[in-house]
Amino acid sequence: MDTLATKRRRVDAALSDVERLAALNELSAALYEYDSNEAVEVADEALRLAREWGNSLGQAWAMHNRGWAYSSLGRLDEALDDQLSARAHFELEGDMKGVANALMAIGDLYGDVGDSATALEYLERAAAPLKLVNDELGMGLLTNLTGIALSHEGRHQEALDIFEQAEAALIVLSQTYLAHMADQSGNIAREIQTMTRRVQAAELSVRVISLEPPEMIADALAWQTLGLEGPPIAASLAQYDDTRLSAVIEREVEALRRNLENLGEAL
Repeated sequence: MDTLATKRRRVDAALSDVERLAALNELSAALYEYDSNEAVEVADEALRLAREWGNSLGQAWAMHNRGWAYSSLGRLDEALDDQLSARAHFELEGDMKGVANALMAIGDLYGDVGDSATALEYLERAAAPLKLVNDELGMGLLTNLTGIALSHEGRHQEALDIFEQAEAALIVLSQTYLAHMADQSGNIAREIQTMTRRVQAAELSVRVISLEPPEMIADALAWQTLGLEGPPIAASLAQYDDTRLSAVIEREVEALRRNLENLGEAL
């Protein structure tokens, strides 16, 4: 499994500026969900290196990654500036996957500030370049972001339908994208909660537990059925190695699953 530690070692082991730039961009992309401040620092280094030798595509990915990190930090204006600049570089270089990623990020940012209509416009524009490069994971993630935008507009049944489509698409892509599948189950549960179908939400929460690394579960159950604040249940598997080897953790997970099932029956 390609962990954060592996990505850091790849940066240290780079034998050329080209290798180092690629490794820095890969690391910053992986970091933003766990340490957004460090992700910004790594992206800054990648951007400096790319500018030094005029690598437009390297600059694009560095700004795109930094934009996601800025978004996580609530620095939305800076995030939007980065994503718009990244999109321009991607278009200049003819990188359709990059164009699609930038469009999705811009749509996500507009959703964050409550402009769901504009968010949906950008997300719709991302579909064509994703199909052009046959990016199946990207299509799954685009479907997810579309569901989030619909949810923000209060269109919960449509959002639920979209989340179920995203989950089905990611299941087809196999366990490589297990964490994204867990995201979709969590999204489905939240929409059902909003629609007051809480018993079914509890059942879907059990599905999330079955997909998550055990270490992430113990502190993140409250919102699943009751809608309480807490850490997000879904996290990338990239930082874990052999997460299901511990029999002790497995027993704990099973106990938590039973408790949640009982809670679902009581609601």
